[in-house]
Amino acid sequence: MLNVTLRSRLNDGINWFSEPSRLRDPVVKVVSVLDLEPAVERYLAPAGVFVLMADELKRDAHDDIERVRRMLAAAEGPFTHQLQAMRDYVRAELLPRE
Repeated sequence: MLNVTLRSRLNDGINWFSEPSRLRDPVVKVVSVLDLEPAVERYLAPAGVFVLMADELKRDAHDDIERVRRMLAAAEGPFTHQLQAMRDYVRAELLPRE
């Protein structure tokens, strides 16, 4: 169980996170770790970890998903390849081939 001070610092950091570009490389690292798992597990495992972390931090996972959506939109730009690479990965590796 997290102590109150650590939980408070983490929540403050999440609430005031202002550098969306810092998410690019960690997104790639998370997916690369899951690359050996079947597609369903690759999709659900990070979601499960996210929900468990949100619950432990006593955060609303739905609110944080929207927060991350906004951050990712701000992190994408004409010279950023990491997030587009993740979109390409989903299309190539997770979606069924026709």
